[in-house]
Amino acid sequence: MPLATSCDLLAALRADLTAARYTELSLRMQLGESAADAYAQEFTAPALLAARADAAAPCLRLLALFTLGEELSGAEIDSLLPTLTSAGAQELGLLSRTENGGCRALVELRPYQVHDELGEADWWLASDLREVATGKPLGPDHVMGVGGASRTLAQLTPRTPVSSAADVGTGCGVQALHLARHAKRVVATDVSPRALGFARFNAALNGLAIETRLGSLTEPLAGEEFALIVSNPPFVISPPGEDKHTYRETSHAGDSLLQELLTALPKHLTAGGNLVLLGNWEIPDNAAWDTHPRAWLSTPGLPPLVSWVVQRDALDTLSYARRWLRDGGIADTSPQLLARLSAYLADFSSRGVSRIGFGYLFARRLTADTAATGVTCEELTGALAPRMAAHVTTTLDETVRLASLSDDALLAAHCVRAQDVMERRHLLPGRPDSPLVIELVQGAGFHRTLALSPEEAALLGACDGELSVGQILAALGALLEEEELAPRLLPTVRAWLRCGVLGLAQTADGDDS
Repeated sequence: MPLATSCDLLAALRADLTAARYTELSLRMQLGESAADAYAQEFTAPALLAARADAAAPCLRLLALFTLGEELSGAEIDSLLPTLTSAGAQELGLLSRTENGGCRALVELRPYQVHDELGEADWWLASDLREVATGKPLGPDHVMGVGGASRTLAQLTPRTPVSSAADVGTGCGVQALHLARHAKRVVATDVSPRALGFARFNAALNGLAIETRLGSLTEPLAGEEFALIVSNPPFVISPPGEDKHTYRETSHAGDSLLQELLTALPKHLTAGGNLVLLGNWEIPDNAAWDTHPRAWLSTPGLPPLVSWVVQRDALDTLSYARRWLRDGGIADTSPQLLARLSAYLADFSSRGVSRIGFGYLFARRLTADTAATGVTCEELTGALAPRMAAHVTTTLDETVRLASLSDDALLAAHCVRAQDVMERRHLLPGRPDSPLVIELVQGAGFHRTLALSPEEAALLGACDGELSVGQILAALGALLEEEELAPRLLPTVRAWLRCGVLGLAQTADGDDS
């Protein structure tokens, strides 16, 4: 039964959920830290015990009904949803009557607290029920709710106002809803009609406007350009012939789905438009981790781009296969394990793949007359700092600006260390003047830790805006008796400016020096 989007019924549902304080914050307070953390990690037994023990807590009873598979009486639901009533919830497609005369949820309805540069908000998102509620394996057309990957993509996406935005592979629509807060027009696409039904329902429930389109990958975007495109695609790499779950897998061989997206989506960006994706990519035997994404983003025929690939982690093929088999319900003790694991490993071996990397991919389309383009690839495994969207925007801005900044202009520039940058030295006991390792530690963004040579540490320490980069390098060169430091250290200065370790000082008239 498809979800209905009756304005009156949705208004009643919103009023009841708000009155019941059915929010992430309220649930955490009611459950307690330990049970809330367990629930977030899909261990739901403590939450169910708490909901059964406190029948007077509306938010816990709604959690039990809509996420934990509990059957509630019609009378209790009428008390929890007094404006909508159990009859209205059935009309929306949220509940069904049982043979016992009670009601069970047909969909998961979960609170979602929004944290982004535009502020905070409390939403509710409908999706398919999980295994813990149904006791059954997920179906191939299962529509996922919000998970860790969804939250990460939302955290990374720039939130500057734009005229148009697209969410490719929208699922339950969470990214499209985020986009609707700062884009005048939002297009959400998916290959699954059921997913689009959930996306429409969630947009209507939360008072946001999106346009949904059915189709695979870039087909629904034909002939259009957008100022921002995001995608959390079904990036799991699985062998042919496997039972596929639409939310995580496709029939594409290897990592060719990501290749197709990265070589097609940039053509749908406006000049200055941004692309933000999550993805998995294969790492060939004895090759650099960035071999595939670097090649794809350098494909002839793409519009001029600056691109940035961040690898967060990499797994060997055995660990990768085990992770996704377990995610699909194949436990280590399952009789299906050997055959399924063998299929994964044989598939990777057929392409000479030793590891699988996963992380984030960013691109900005430049104007047609821009000559300087390029791909920057980094392994960044530190925790994400707050306001990551602003960090992504600034990094892309600086990448574009540095592409047109000559070495002579950089030597004349005055730079200032960022306030979040610290230096860490590793010393032998009793030898404070002879550090074995000097590290730069960045508090913002990806919390980078970068090894520094002594001269790089001295250069960074002198960047207080008083002297130009050229003057600092000349002084260091005289001290070290090395005449030409610039060819060796200017690339480092560019890298620091790009990632926010340094900033250009402001001149008296307010311009960057």
